[in-house]
Amino acid sequence: MPKTDKIPTLVVVADVPPTLAKAQEIVGGYVEMITLAGGEQLLVNEDGKRLGLPGNAEASNLAGCAIVGCAILLKEKAVWK
Repeated sequence: MPKTDKIPTLVVVADVPPTLAKAQEIVGGYVEMITLAGGEQLLVNEDGKRLGLPGNAEASNLAGCAIVGCAILLKEKAVWK
C-alpha cells in the first residue's frame, strides 16, 4: 500500500465484532491488536509505520503511543475474544 495523504479515521464498533477480513479491509493490511487499559481493543495496520501511513491523532491519544493509518476501536460487545 503506497503512502497516502488521506486523513486516518477511527472506526468505533460497540455491538458486533468485525470479521478479520473486514478489519483488514478497514486498516488496509495485516491487523495488530492493542489492548487498552479498560479492556477495549484498538486494531491497527501492523505495517503502517513501515508503509509511511499518516499519523492518527485520535487513535494515538487512546493508545498512549504513535498510531498511524486507519484504526478500529472495539468496545463492549464488539471486543474480540
